[in-house]
Amino acid sequence: MTVTDVSAFIGDYPYRCIEPATPPWLLSQMDRLGIEYAWVGHLPSFLHRDPEPGNARLLEAVSAYRHRLNPIPVVNPRLPNWEDELNQAVEVGAAAVRTLSLIHI
Repeated sequence: MTVTDVSAFIGDYPYRCIEPATPPWLLSQMDRLGIEYAWVGHLPSFLHRDPEPGNARLLEAVSAYRHRLNPIPVVNPRLPNWEDELNQAVEVGAAAVRTLSLIHI
């Protein structure tokens, strides 16, 4: 059976001084737990009004690991460029996007 984690994140943790989760670290945890694939978001993107810079970091960070890590960008539907972000997610082959309407106000 193939196991896919659909709630994985990379990036800095905003509320504690701990090492940021990197793709190699995430892959090591996935291997330890027997997880073959992950849909990966960029944690800091959720807390920024405009997630575009974080989405760019996400795409760059996972580019060498696309065989196991599928980027899941954040789209803020309240921004005027949200359709551009959605179209970019489609272009890069993202399986989904994340929105957080309670945060993206």
